[in-house]
Amino acid sequence: MKTQTMTRTAILSRALPATLMVAAALAFAAAAAAAQISIVSPKPKETVHNNQGEVTVHVAADLAPGQQVRLLVDGESVAQGRGSSFNLSGIHRGTHQLTAQVIDAGGTVLAESQPVEFYMWQASRLFPSRSN
Repeated sequence: MKTQTMTRTAILSRALPATLMVAAALAFAAAAAAAQISIVSPKPKETVHNNQGEVTVHVAADLAPGQQVRLLVDGESVAQGRGSSFNLSGIHRGTHQLTAQVIDAGGTVLAESQPVEFYMWQASRLFPSRSN
């Protein structure tokens, strides 16, 4: 009888973690499936005219409690929050790639937008009289 009890205990102790792992995976998949995000502006291939290197980014995101938006410019995190509008500064002239992500409280990426390439235009230092 003792051997039978130990066997049941051993089976339960092995099955329980597997069950919890499956439940956690299903919960993560449900959260990831519900999360969606897209970049509204700037539009793909848009030229932003700003000598200070400022650009306003608008996103459309379905956020659940505890989720946030993270913006990446050229692969580097530049802003994070629960809003749909972000004011970025310090963007240098040239071509940039913008990506928006939905992240959970632990920083795990649940959804990612299609990347948007945009151009930052700034007046040349060689021609200071030129403006936007």
